[in-house]
Amino acid sequence: QALIPAPDEAAPATNVRMFDDVSAQADMTQGIGPVLRHGIRVEDAPAIFNRLLGRRITGRITVLPCDVDAWLEEVRPAQAEPDATETSEDPILQSDLAESREALLECEGIEDAWVTAHFDRPGERRLLGHVVFRLDHSGTISELRKSLRKKLSNDLVPQNFSELTELPRTRTGAVDPAALEDPFGLADDFEAPRSDSEKAVAQIWKEVLGIDRVGLYDNFFDSGGHSLLAMRVIVRSEKRLGVKLNNAMMVLQTLEQIAAEIDKQTGVENSADRDREANEALGTDREDRDGTSEPSGLSRRFLRAVRRTVKAD
Repeated sequence: QALIPAPDEAAPATNVRMFDDVSAQADMTQGIGPVLRHGIRVEDAPAIFNRLLGRRITGRITVLPCDVDAWLEEVRPAQAEPDATETSEDPILQSDLAESREALLECEGIEDAWVTAHFDRPGERRLLGHVVFRLDHSGTISELRKSLRKKLSNDLVPQNFSELTELPRTRTGAVDPAALEDPFGLADDFEAPRSDSEKAVAQIWKEVLGIDRVGLYDNFFDSGGHSLLAMRVIVRSEKRLGVKLNNAMMVLQTLEQIAAEIDKQTGVENSADRDREANEALGTDREDRDGTSEPSGLSRRFLRAVRRTVKAD
């Protein structure tokens, strides 16, 4: 029996209660209705069940009566729209930065100063004070921080300070905040994919996740993926690359490790192996039969040819 009847039909008797009011019609445009509308029909279920029994399939099985990619695209949660208010346009933040800078300029020994805000993690604001001390001043950052705590609330005292000889400015003489470096920011360990298989996997991840870049050491789930999107990656990888991945790999492995598994399945030589063989061909010192060290590769063959010529003479 259908769990949700068509809007123009009376609800048949069923022992499954999906709504508090059993006499009410299900709204097929709300909630799970649009998904179930594309579910397996009652008359098709026995045939599908018999086909599954006829195959030796282990593990968990998901049966869909439609294209997998199309279904995943439909049920994929909509990504939140980015905040329209840019940091540079946030009036509260700009007010805090101005108040912090004014307090800095009032401190003893400060010739010029600027304050910038950084968001290393969502919801965590870090203020950075860029200061230019007077040449005749011998104060320290600790003294500067102590002075600011007497004037400002704790959230307006910069957590870090960067000492400069002068503030970067534009041609018009205004301070250029974009040119102020953050030496205390989190290090970006991004490393771009190198081999063809790594680039192919990265491209699939970017398409499915809707992100601009994927690093060699990134994990799919840490990059914003989930089980439904992982299934989509697995399907696309099989179609484009001819390999069979599984959900456990998507959960546990990095892009580099998955690409190595793809190379293994397709018989593609690993780039590290190619580099090692190239180094051996060009030559690293090896022990000769008599125990002496001599060049290897092309240099070694050339040396042997010279020896043979000398002996012949």
